[in-house]
Amino acid sequence: MTFLKWRRHQRQRYSLCIAEETPQGRNLVFPSQYRREKDIPHEPDIFVSYSFSGEWQTVWTTLVVRLWYSNEFEHRELWRNAAEFAFSGRTLGLKIDNQQGQGKATISLYFDREVRDELKAIFIEYAHRHLAKYACEVTRDRRYVCRGCGRPFKDLELIRELLAEKRSTIVCQKCRTEVELVDFIEQRLKSDLVAHKILAMEETATRELDTQALEQILIGHMMAIAGEANQIFRPVTMFDYGIDGEVEFKDNDGRASGKRIYIQLKSGNSYLRTRKGDGREVFDLKNDRHLEYWISQPVDVFLVIRQTDEMRGDETIRWMNVTHYLKNRKDKKSRQIIFDGEKLDMEAVYKVRDGFFPS
Repeated sequence: MTFLKWRRHQRQRYSLCIAEETPQGRNLVFPSQYRREKDIPHEPDIFVSYSFSGEWQTVWTTLVVRLWYSNEFEHRELWRNAAEFAFSGRTLGLKIDNQQGQGKATISLYFDREVRDELKAIFIEYAHRHLAKYACEVTRDRRYVCRGCGRPFKDLELIRELLAEKRSTIVCQKCRTEVELVDFIEQRLKSDLVAHKILAMEETATRELDTQALEQILIGHMMAIAGEANQIFRPVTMFDYGIDGEVEFKDNDGRASGKRIYIQLKSGNSYLRTRKGDGREVFDLKNDRHLEYWISQPVDVFLVIRQTDEMRGDETIRWMNVTHYLKNRKDKKSRQIIFDGEKLDMEAVYKVRDGFFPS
């Protein structure tokens, strides 16, 4: 696949990527790579389910991805057929069942008993709106449990009929307790408060996915530039933070040498600001730990920044050796890095490579 085709391909598919937090760092996972071997190890108590038709893999994956990137809930666990989130240590989950035949599936939502009703309403309505947008022939089944004896109402068809008839309650056949069908959660689903929260979640998810897409594009650029220089670029996921890849240089006989540099990738116009006093470009580190982390690496770390000029429609990719910069500057604790990056191209890669293997 050529780089331009790869880039278009990633733009089309970027909304379907999931970042997994692992003990080795964050991994970006695409559906074609997402091959979890295990199903969820327990059968949760379903609170509400949605049966639908259509491209169920796309519907399911995009729902999980956008919930993941909405930053409203903590990330807990992913399985082949389920995803779990958390809020204040309590689980909010959803699972997929596609055993109904080709093109049909059911997404079911479940919660720990201690999860607040407001959070349940937000989680349910987010899924509801997503399915309304991406799926076809959606039917909804809410589960109810008798407040008197704890007996679940298993006749889902009856509940659908009662709701269609605008009935407000259902009577338990065992203890004759009336249970509200349009309870607090059902009333909150369409409220302005929930709608505003979902809108904010959608905006956050879109912004985060845009950032991930830009980083994927920059990875493609790094692969192309290193390949043009006949050197090796590898994206890496073995680090906790601050390193996105490595360039391994070939020796004068064209063999992989083990000599390498680490790469930190940043794609976007927001990473550099112009300092008013002297007009110099500044990269602001958000975390003090990056300073020590970069300096402590066994090889030099290069900061790569890609920027675009929307007026002219072009882009620039520059890099600089931040290890040398941090070790040689006087103020060792400042989180401001004066970015004097040079253009990253084949000649720039050769220049660094020749520092290891003089021609």
